[in-house]
Amino acid sequence: MHGSFYCIRELKYVFNDLLCNCYLIEQPNPKKQRMKTHFLLMIVIFCLEIQSFAQNSWYVSTTGSNSTGNGSLANPYATIQYALYNWALQPGDSVIVRGGNYVSDEIRIDMNDITLKSYPGEWAVITASVLDEDIASCIYYHNVDMVGGTLERLEIVGGYYYGIKTESDWNWGNPIPMRHGSSNITIRNCKIHDTGRDCIKIVPASDNIVIENCEIYNSGIGPANLPINNGPNAEGIDVVNADNLVVKNCYLHNLSTTGIYSKGGSINTLIEGNLVIGTGNMGILLGFYTDEEWFDTIANPLFYENLNGIVRNNIIINSSGEGLGMYGAYTPAVYNNTVINCGWGMHGSIFYNTGYMWLNSLNDMYAVPCRDVFVQNNVIVQDDSITTPVEYIRYYDNIPGTNMLGNCNINHNRFYRPSGIYFIKSTWWQNLSLGDWRDTTGYDMNSWQGNPLLDINYHLTATSPCINTAYPVSGLVYDYDGGTRTNPTDVGADEYLAGAILTIPPPAGVIGTGGYIPTIPATNSVSNQTVQNGQVKCYNATQTITVSGTGAPFIVSAGGSATFIAGQNIIYLTGTKVDSGGYLLGYITANGQYCGFQAAPAMMSAVNWNEEYIINSGQSLLKVYPNPTSGRFFIELNGDCKSSKATIEIIGMRGDKVFSFALNDEKKRQFSLAGNPAGIYFIRLISETGTETAKIVYSPE
Repeated sequence: MHGSFYCIRELKYVFNDLLCNCYLIEQPNPKKQRMKTHFLLMIVIFCLEIQSFAQNSWYVSTTGSNSTGNGSLANPYATIQYALYNWALQPGDSVIVRGGNYVSDEIRIDMNDITLKSYPGEWAVITASVLDEDIASCIYYHNVDMVGGTLERLEIVGGYYYGIKTESDWNWGNPIPMRHGSSNITIRNCKIHDTGRDCIKIVPASDNIVIENCEIYNSGIGPANLPINNGPNAEGIDVVNADNLVVKNCYLHNLSTTGIYSKGGSINTLIEGNLVIGTGNMGILLGFYTDEEWFDTIANPLFYENLNGIVRNNIIINSSGEGLGMYGAYTPAVYNNTVINCGWGMHGSIFYNTGYMWLNSLNDMYAVPCRDVFVQNNVIVQDDSITTPVEYIRYYDNIPGTNMLGNCNINHNRFYRPSGIYFIKSTWWQNLSLGDWRDTTGYDMNSWQGNPLLDINYHLTATSPCINTAYPVSGLVYDYDGGTRTNPTDVGADEYLAGAILTIPPPAGVIGTGGYIPTIPATNSVSNQTVQNGQVKCYNATQTITVSGTGAPFIVSAGGSATFIAGQNIIYLTGTKVDSGGYLLGYITANGQYCGFQAAPAMMSAVNWNEEYIINSGQSLLKVYPNPTSGRFFIELNGDCKSSKATIEIIGMRGDKVFSFALNDEKKRQFSLAGNPAGIYFIRLISETGTETAKIVYSPE
C-alpha cells in the first residue's frame, strides 16, 4: 500500500470529538483498490469501536482489571496509577475510585486538571508504606509544569516522607522568573494521616493551593521522623514559598510538630476556620526558619518569611509551643482567633520572632524582623499549669529594634489565666504585667484580662464580655462555624448567635470542622451584565478579574455602582462602559479584604468614572524598570498609550499614596522611591487608552 496511515497517535486527543480523527493518505494505485477499500472499512470500524469508549470519567475498583478493563463503570481498572497513565486520559477528566483499600507505590499525577476522588457513597483508602524510602509520598504531583487538579473524598495514608507532595524546579538552576511548581490544586474533604513526616508538603512555586474541609492527623510516625534522620520534623501542612495558599475548615490533631506553617517567602496566605488540637510544637505560624536558596529574591528581596498572611477564625488548643506565631512576617494579620492552653512547653500563647538564616552575601547570619504586625480581637486562655506568657516578643540577640518594626497594631485582645497573666519581651527578660507591657511596648492598650466565659465547645456564652466588643476589622465576614458576623463584632473565633455551634472536636463521620466559610474565587470573568440605576454590585477574585470583552459588554448605567476587588490584576477589555452618573471602582488588595467587608480595601486607591467611558486594554500599557530597584526607576508607556491625559499613581502596601503625577504627553519618566520604606509598591496608570497596575520591589542599597 502506497502512502501513509495515521490514527492511533491522534486518538488520545480526540476522544471527546464527535468524529474519530483517523486519516489515510494514499497515492492512486489501481492494483490496490480492493485492498484499500477493505482497509478503509477496517479503519472505520476500529475508530467507531474506540470512539464508543470515549468518556470523561475513568473508574477503578478492587475487582477491576488492568489487562481486560477499559476504565468504564462496568469494566473498571484495578489500580489508580494505571488509570492515571491511561493513554486516553485528558485534562479535565476524573478518575473515580470505588470503595476499598488500594496500595500506593507512590501514585504520581502528571496531567493538568485531573480529579481523583471516591465513588459517590463509597470511601477509597490509599495506603503507602512509611518504611520504604523509595515510596517518598502516597500521592505525588510530580510534574513541575502541571496546573490544576483536585483530590476529593479520599483517605490518604502513609508515605515515607509525605502523604501528599507537590514538586517544583526551584533548585534546578533556572532564573527565578522561569521556575515552576505544580499549582492550582484543591484538596477537599480528605483524610490525610499516619505519614512518615509531613501530612501535606507544598514546595516553592506551587501556587494557588486550596486545602479545605480535611482531617489531618498522626504525622511523623515513621523512621524518617527519628532524631537520627533530623527529626522530629513532621508538620500537618508544611508550605515553603508558595503564594495564594488557602487552608480552611480543616481539623488538624495529634501532630508530631507544627499544625500549619507557611514560610520561605509565601505571599497571600489565608488560614481560616480551622481547628488545631494537640501539636508537639506550634499551632499556626506565619513564617518560620528557611534557608536562603528557597526564597524568591525578586518578589521578596528582604527575605521576609511570610508576606501579607492572614490567620483568622481559628481555634487552637493544647499546642506545646505558641498557638499563634509570626517569624519574620511582613504585614501579618492575625485576628479573631481563640487560643486555649497553648505554650505549655515553650514560648507562650502568641509569639513574635525574627526569621533567621545564613546569607552568603553577608557571610553571616541574618535576622528578618516582623514588620507592620496586626493582631486584634483574639481570645487567649491558659490554665494555671501553663507557666509561659500570653504574649512574647523575641528580639535578635535581645537587641531592641531588631523586631516588630513599622506600624504594629496589637490591641483589643482578651487574656485570661485564673492566677493572672504575664508578658515577656526579650530585651527585659522579666515577667511584665499588662500595665508594664503597655508602658514598654505601646501594645494592647485596649486589651483586657478576665474570664471570656466560653462553653464546652469554646464558643461564647450569653454573658461573655467578648460580645460586641471587637475592633472593626475589614475582611471579617464569617466566624469559625461559617456564620455571618454581626456589627458590632465579637472577640474571638466565635460570633455569638451567628448560627449553629460546631462540636469540638468534630463528631465521628464529620470530615474537617463541619463548618464552611465561602472561598473567594481565584479568577472571575464579568461580562454580559448591566448594573442598573440603584444597584450596587461587587465582584472579587484573589488573582485576576477580567471585565467585558468583544461581544460581551459590561455596562454601569447612571445611578449604578460596580466595584472590582482583586488580589493581583483587574483587566478592563473593550466593552466596559460607564454611563454618565454611574460609578466604577477598582482595587488591588494584598490583605484579603474583598466584597462584603466592613470597609473598602486600603491597598489601592479607587478609580471613579462618572462619565461615559470605554476602556480598551488589550495589551500592556506600561513598562517599569529596573525591577527590583534600589531607588530610581523608569516608567515607560508603550506607543499606543494616549498620555496626554495620563496619570501615574505610586501607592505603598498600606494604601498610602506616595506620588501622583500627570504625564503631559511624556512617554518615559524617571521616579525615585528614596526615603520611603523598603517593600512592594503598586504603580497605577490611568489614561484614555486604559488602566493598568504594576508592582515594583524597592530594596535600598
